[in-house]
Amino acid sequence: MTYQPREELLQSLNAIREECKRLEEKIDRLVPETEWLTSKQFADMTTLSVKTVPNYCQQKRIVKCRKTETGRWQIHKSELEKFS
Repeated sequence: MTYQPREELLQSLNAIREECKRLEEKIDRLVPETEWLTSKQFADMTTLSVKTVPNYCQQKRIVKCRKTETGRWQIHKSELEKFS
């Protein structure tokens, strides 16, 4: 194995992370739209408020969520189990 400067390794690691993120987003798009809820729908089905749901998504307290192209959060129905 050849020596690589730390900075070069960190750049490679960041590139790998970006590629993983891109692939995760691609996988998420394969899930049917009917499996996703809006923040309001999710809030209505749980004890969370409409304002809390996006905060939980950002804090990773709701794990399986994604942002739409318009910047709105969608939450996978499987997350309901945690908050019912």
